[in-house]
Amino acid sequence: MSSTIGFPFCLVLVLLCYNAATSVRLNCCLRTSKSSIPIKRVVDYRVQQPGICPIEAVILVTVKGKRICCDPNTEWIKKTMRKVDQKKLRKQNSDLKASPNPNNNINQRKRRRQN
Repeated sequence: MSSTIGFPFCLVLVLLCYNAATSVRLNCCLRTSKSSIPIKRVVDYRVQQPGICPIEAVILVTVKGKRICCDPNTEWIKKTMRKVDQKKLRKQNSDLKASPNPNNNINQRKRRRQN
């Protein structure tokens, strides 16, 4: 009786592991592009380390959501990564300035009560 339960369980486990392994492979760069794209079209990037994926690469994400695999050792990629990081930092800082600080509201209420 236990073998009839054990076999389907093992089969499902093997299929889940296979699915996980193949889905990771689908998100890996297998080769890098030789062409460059304008920095203004890049909105994000991700660094792919060798290990699960076969090569080291930088995956650029364009304004239209297209993903481009690039060689991380080229100068234009390094410059693009710095520019994207700067854009993200500027956006993060502007978001912090725009959002109200809840502590300021609490301190203002305390001051009003004291007066």
